[in-house]
Amino acid sequence: MLRGRALASLVLIAACWLSSGSAPLTDAVAGARDPADFVRDYVTARARLEDGRGAPPVGDEGNARAERLGAPRAELLGGPYYIHPPPALLPVLPLALLPWHAAALAWALLSLAALVWLAWSLACLWAPEAPPAAWRFGGLAALLPLWPPALHCLEKGQWSIGLAALLAAGYRALERERPARAGALFAAAASVKATPVVLLGLLAARDRRAAAVMALGVAALAACATAVGGSAPWRAFFADAPHDIVVWATWLANTVSLQGVFARLWSAGPYTRPLADAPALSRLAFLATGGVLLAAAVAVGVRRRRAGGLDACGAAAWMALPVLLNPLGWTHVAVMLLVPLTIALRDGGPRTRAVAVLALAALSVPRQSLIAWSGPMPIAPVPGLLLGLHAFAALALYLALLADGGGKSSLPPGRAYQ
Repeated sequence: MLRGRALASLVLIAACWLSSGSAPLTDAVAGARDPADFVRDYVTARARLEDGRGAPPVGDEGNARAERLGAPRAELLGGPYYIHPPPALLPVLPLALLPWHAAALAWALLSLAALVWLAWSLACLWAPEAPPAAWRFGGLAALLPLWPPALHCLEKGQWSIGLAALLAAGYRALERERPARAGALFAAAASVKATPVVLLGLLAARDRRAAAVMALGVAALAACATAVGGSAPWRAFFADAPHDIVVWATWLANTVSLQGVFARLWSAGPYTRPLADAPALSRLAFLATGGVLLAAAVAVGVRRRRAGGLDACGAAAWMALPVLLNPLGWTHVAVMLLVPLTIALRDGGPRTRAVAVLALAALSVPRQSLIAWSGPMPIAPVPGLLLGLHAFAALALYLALLADGGGKSSLPPGRAYQ
């Protein structure tokens, strides 16, 4: 019976994974040569090296510089050229010393290396009592680069693979009762993208030393970024972020964000046809939903800690929040959900494991399939809900983890490493 269910689960995941045939792979191979998102990091880092301190390039100024460097133009659509937190520029500065195509290749190789690191951490999390079996680690390392969200990340030259590797290694360190390492790894993730800062709540519930290290790490990296670029990049980041969300919220690849779902229902734009043009309503709905999700995690965490400690499923629910609270979650962001998926399958009850399997299947549907199923642009409200399939899967996984009160404590696996 169990073998039959496992086989059915694998067939479902494979069907979703392969629903667009070879398109995700061919798109990734073609895009990795001139990754459309990494070019913004590269050009901004090159501007910092050539011009010294200052704000990132603005609009067509960035595209003009990209053309001089032999890099492709970025599609702006009225949004800012560069929108990452200033510390995200620090690891790109060495690559900006290289010619464009060499830098793009180096970034792709670093992303593949991060996938191997991610595979190792996931294999260790799955069976923490002993070193991972070679077949499990090797299988993960071989399959992850072919998973549609990972292929999307490689195609665009995005950060999600590196973020997922940092978060997985940090969570593993937390289970192994290595708070300083966990805090440092989470700090690195929160310095590259803003939403992982919410994991301070998880660390505060599990180990205050880890939370202190994370806070100090974020502050130290922010100070380093300020020393390199000055205060102008920070002013630009906080000024441009709201406008960037407005411009891109309804974009077809914004499949993992609840804000994308709300925006397609209540925000007019060139990609979708909403029920009504009420952008303030879509933003309010997202903020209210995010507040409820965060409050639920805090409430469940407090209750379970008083009952004897935050269990593994409760901790894994926190790991889904950096995705759920992100207003712009392209398909590649789903890579960051691999940790809560692993914990749900490892420690969850039957219902939680079933939800995890369905969520993994939904997250394996390539964005190419979702776009094709939704029909031509501008997409109507009901078909547009298909573009939120990944967001709905992330939400279902989060709720299942929070509701699972039978998950075992995440402390014993950590002690097995001592």
